[in-house]
Amino acid sequence: MTNTIHLTKNQSTETQLKELQREATFGGAGEDADDREVRVIDMSDFENRRAEITEQLWLAATEIGFFQLSNHGISSKDIEAAFAESDRFFNLPEAIKSQYPRPKGVNAGWESRSQIRPSTGTKDEKESYQITQYHMDNLWPVKKNCQISKPIVYVLKNNVGKWECKYSRALRTSSVLTETFSPRLTIQAKKITKVHYVYCTTSLQKV
Repeated sequence: MTNTIHLTKNQSTETQLKELQREATFGGAGEDADDREVRVIDMSDFENRRAEITEQLWLAATEIGFFQLSNHGISSKDIEAAFAESDRFFNLPEAIKSQYPRPKGVNAGWESRSQIRPSTGTKDEKESYQITQYHMDNLWPVKKNCQISKPIVYVLKNNVGKWECKYSRALRTSSVLTETFSPRLTIQAKKITKVHYVYCTTSLQKV
């Protein structure tokens, strides 16, 4: 059975106005807060602690908005390597990055200052490079242009041995988070994973 929520025209308009008013405050000075925290969620023994971890993740996401994970199986070295590759890409000249533009209607590739906030009519001062399954043709930065290796996730996907294990651990951690949040967001976990995770073989997923 599917439950559908119908909003009246007035309710819909009121909701949109509240959202626009909230967006109008983005980017302002804000207020200093000394009582905020960054919660660290221990992911160890997930299968036996699923309910406990799910609750901790949900509360951190809804009460604070972000959190940090520990004991997730991904080494600091691998995380730092991924950030290093990202840093190298975003520090390239715009003329090079623009060779890998995000196609319209697809969450893949590079874009910069392309999203406009309805509340202010101004462009977001940000750039992004998205990696999405099935949509990466001609969007991987190539060495001859970028003078860097392909994105770390591509390296993890295509190399064997220890790299397969590293990619598998990263994929498994992402999948766990997806499975944790999807019931409360009324979204099927498999729909999310199909959209953004780069393909890997069934045997690799089981590592």
